[in-house]
Amino acid sequence: MALTYQQLTAASEDTTFRQRVKASMLAAAVSIAVDTPATALDTRRDRFARQVLNDPDGSRDRFALPVALGFGNKSNATLTDATDAELDTRVASVWNDLMP
Repeated sequence: MALTYQQLTAASEDTTFRQRVKASMLAAAVSIAVDTPATALDTRRDRFARQVLNDPDGSRDRFALPVALGFGNKSNATLTDATDAELDTRVASVWNDLMP
């Protein structure tokens, strides 16, 4: 059975999950920041990556719930067993949507 919004929201507030999201988000930010922007979108992504690197805790707050919501089809009651690769995929999938 899929996770409910209540379960996903609770998971997004879990300290361990949030720390893992932060690590994934920072890895993505570093990867983006070291690339040379070639398009306007690349420039926006680079700017956002630098914002994430300058305020990792605030950025983690911004990413936690959207990343958790991406796991709505998981059948377990928590997201503690999500792999690092799954977290990286979710962070990448919401990155452009979260850019200011």
